[in-house]
Amino acid sequence: MVTAVELGPDTCVLVRAALRRGEVRVSAVETLDPNKASGVDAFTSALKEARRVHRLPRRARVVLWGVKDGAGPRDAAVQPQLAPFTAAGFQVERVVSPCDALAALARIRTPRPDAAIAWVAVDRAGVAMVVARPGELLYSHAFNWNSTIGARGSQARLLQRYSLVSYLAPELKRAAARAREKGARLEAVITCGNLPDLRSLTMPLIEELDLEVETLDSLDGLDVPLALKDRAADLAPAIRLACAGIAARPVRMPHLGAPQRTRIGAPRALVAAALIAVAAGMGWLWYSQRGPAAPASTQNAAPHSTTTSPVPVTTPAPLPRVDASSTAATRGTVAAPVVASERRAQPAPARRPQPQQREALLDEPLPKVSTILVSDDRRLAMIDGHVLSVGDAVGHRVISAIEPRAVVFREPSGAQVRVRLGGSRELP
Repeated sequence: MVTAVELGPDTCVLVRAALRRGEVRVSAVETLDPNKASGVDAFTSALKEARRVHRLPRRARVVLWGVKDGAGPRDAAVQPQLAPFTAAGFQVERVVSPCDALAALARIRTPRPDAAIAWVAVDRAGVAMVVARPGELLYSHAFNWNSTIGARGSQARLLQRYSLVSYLAPELKRAAARAREKGARLEAVITCGNLPDLRSLTMPLIEELDLEVETLDSLDGLDVPLALKDRAADLAPAIRLACAGIAARPVRMPHLGAPQRTRIGAPRALVAAALIAVAAGMGWLWYSQRGPAAPASTQNAAPHSTTTSPVPVTTPAPLPRVDASSTAATRGTVAAPVVASERRAQPAPARRPQPQQREALLDEPLPKVSTILVSDDRRLAMIDGHVLSVGDAVGHRVISAIEPRAVVFREPSGAQVRVRLGGSRELP
């Protein structure tokens, strides 16, 4: 159990967390704004109070904005920024750059095997991005941006959103080009961070990049107690980087332009294999010493008869390999996320249709809802790779409503089916 920290010019996230089998267990969350504290002493006092109230462990791992990859807590450029934590009683055992934290997030969350994915952290003062596929980091870059651009006026939010997209889109296109140089094709973008209304970037980025864009604004991959779920759900995108920092390996991730393949979980696999081999050997030794006597026919067999017939071994046929690139056939068609298809295989929610209602439902597969954008003036959804609105037809179904977390379809029989973000179905 450690205190996972993300520290930037205007943000401080504190999470009591532990990494268990690739899942981060979160038991306390606190956010502070260093700019609102009047001086270093006030910020130190706020850290002390947060450590006392939430019983945060003294051991801390800090994701520090503006630090170079591989920096340590004793570096001269880092110590002044960590001084309030040291004064508050924390023992900073590791400093992690935002790019290293994103690389760790890509390592513990692999939504698509063998796919190159851009992981982007957007804070109010900076952006970090990496492109990774399982076992290999293809690109890494961080830069500052001015979040106050377009912050005033009647169209402030819209101007601010497209200002950030104008920063992000060229960088992501450059990252995609670097990935292609290494033989990989960028297939999706996943965002997180403390930027308010982060999901509003989804549609503009899709329009600019012609790629699927997903926001980590759910608790998937986080083990959170029931009493903390509401608060953690509200802060889910903002705490992702801090939680990923506890999984980052010290001086492990390569620098920009120096990709490095890593073997994930190799030590544990070797230990498990060794234990199995030892157990099998001991079992065979016990059986050979105490096992039943051989049948008489075997004991009286001729000494020279040593040839045995080979035991036929049946090897299961390999599963067919699915080419992820084939799911996007034309420009503007976005590949459906594998996470959504996996969720579709899960059992339906407890609210089930009645037998007479089931007969009225279509037999064709449900549409895949990967993104939803709800604002004051529009309601849009990314369905089966297309941006649609209320009244549009999807096969034999018609969209009758778009909710913040689900899309309602009307079937030819008049029955309505709500498809949640990710693929689960229930009747309204």
